[in-house]
Amino acid sequence: MRLGARWRTGVPIAALVAGASAPSFAFDFTTGSLDSAITASGGANGTAVNSSGNIAADTAPRFDYNPATLAALGVLIEGERTNLFQYSADPNNAYWTKFGTATITNDAAASPDGGTNADLVTCSFSSASVGINRDATVATSTPYAVSIYAKDSNNCAWHDIRCSLFTTPSNGGGTLDLTTPSVGTVDSGAGYSGFVNAHNSGWTRAGLLFTTDPTDTAGRVEYRLANADNDTFVSGDDAQYMWGMQLEAGSFASSYIPTTTASLTRTADSLTVTGTNFSDEWSATAGTIDVTFRLKDVSGTHIVCQADDGTANNRITIWTSGTTAKATIVTGGVTQADLSLGTVAADTEHNIVFAWAANDTEGSLDGGAAQTDTSVTLPSGLDNLKIGRDTTGNELYGHVKTLDYTAARL
Repeated sequence: MRLGARWRTGVPIAALVAGASAPSFAFDFTTGSLDSAITASGGANGTAVNSSGNIAADTAPRFDYNPATLAALGVLIEGERTNLFQYSADPNNAYWTKFGTATITNDAAASPDGGTNADLVTCSFSSASVGINRDATVATSTPYAVSIYAKDSNNCAWHDIRCSLFTTPSNGGGTLDLTTPSVGTVDSGAGYSGFVNAHNSGWTRAGLLFTTDPTDTAGRVEYRLANADNDTFVSGDDAQYMWGMQLEAGSFASSYIPTTTASLTRTADSLTVTGTNFSDEWSATAGTIDVTFRLKDVSGTHIVCQADDGTANNRITIWTSGTTAKATIVTGGVTQADLSLGTVAADTEHNIVFAWAANDTEGSLDGGAAQTDTSVTLPSGLDNLKIGRDTTGNELYGHVKTLDYTAARL
């Protein structure tokens, strides 16, 4: 029996009574170290926020921290994404085009990675749009996320992002408040939506989500200085720091992928328990998983964890479908249990407990009412536990904080 270095008071009450089984796996991903039972790979070209609150290069396992509070979030698990932009931390590079009266000062302040490499974009007394832009090639009818880390220097507490030719209208976008932070006016009628995430030291990650139209394969992204909501023109000595530009295919933004001379792909994170690390602890007749996690996004399918035989035909899965938390058992390709446990939200910590035995399954979200199924045949031949993904390429795109497995139906 593998026992982690913790026994959480949040486990099901049955585990606290005399004679109850202790967890076979007790994974705590807030410690910054990986249990020896888990094999990690992937995450190449990735980053995570370290315990100092700085964005740092990292590969799986990517232990991530809240950049503002420095609280440990757990292990970050994402799928493959590509930053289509080059020179993502160097807006003064010739790759980027300055427009209006923009002037740029290199390495003018500390950036979100902790180095002194944030560039200052300044307006030189002109009532016009001011900033940087870059043309990009994209796929038609495809969702994209464009983002940047920005920080006010002088009278530019807002940031304006425009995306031309990708969608209709041809120059849609929105302004984003860097100080609250909050989303301002966005061309939502054309399918745009905005997002903002506070970083630290006054930095905010601001971005837009949009879907390209069925015909255009090329367009332009503009990062503009802004004084106020829906203000696309600036005048005077207004200035803003810019760093970390990213354009990626996807319906939400993933973690930052730094680039220089070429676009770069971050490979998918993989955390698995296999071989005797799995077989010595797993029970074919009963089990309980208690997992705490958070999602970056609540659209589509996101896998929290899955035990399977290498296929989708025999599996026990904890996952989300849109905003619904789910617990599912499939045997021989036939769904035996499919419990809907409640509603989840993005950037919110949730806990799921799922217990099973033959003809006896029960699941609960955040301590809520239990959902049950009493007609269940369990799968056989399960030989691995996947954390944050399944066999078909669905990933968590979020954090797993803790995961307990007990070889008993608690």
